[in-house]
Amino acid sequence: MGDDVMALQKTLNCLGFTVTASGPGSAGNETRAYLGLTLNAVAAFQEAYPNDILVPAGLTAGTGVFGPFSQKKAAELTK
Repeated sequence: MGDDVMALQKTLNCLGFTVTASGPGSAGNETRAYLGLTLNAVAAFQEAYPNDILVPAGLTAGTGVFGPFSQKKAAELTK
């Protein structure tokens, strides 16, 4: 929880991995809570870039955990 979660939600929303269409977590209404909607958006992000995120981590499906491979890919996309 915290500002890093809010930044993550903003990044996901900007990249098209919408946390939610309206209410808390939506674009302009990002929160500091890493709950189910954020987890689902992170998992969708991970599954959109399997070769960069899932394969190096030995995974076949998104986990919703915003780990090092997810962080690296998000940083690449937001440069």
